[in-house]
Amino acid sequence: MTKIKSVNIFSFANLFAFCCILTMIIYAIVMVVLGGVIGATSGSLEGAGVLAGGGFISGLIGIVIAGPLSWVAGLIYASFINIALKAIGGLSVEME
Repeated sequence: MTKIKSVNIFSFANLFAFCCILTMIIYAIVMVVLGGVIGATSGSLEGAGVLAGGGFISGLIGIVIAGPLSWVAGLIYASFINIALKAIGGLSVEME
């Protein structure tokens, strides 16, 4: 058994930010598709384009904002993880 006694806060922040950005990319794709579908159900191709474009723009803004904010959140979360690992004496992991 191997024990994890701490995590590198910068590595964890990078991982956390990367995962959040991937999630936001999926969100952006879904918003573009749903915006187009909802706009098309209104009976107007202009409405479909406007709503799909709005979903694309909100997705881009979300990605730009999610990167730095999730990196900072990852730093904070990794600090909490290190405090918890210190309190419980580490996390036992079985590796082959």
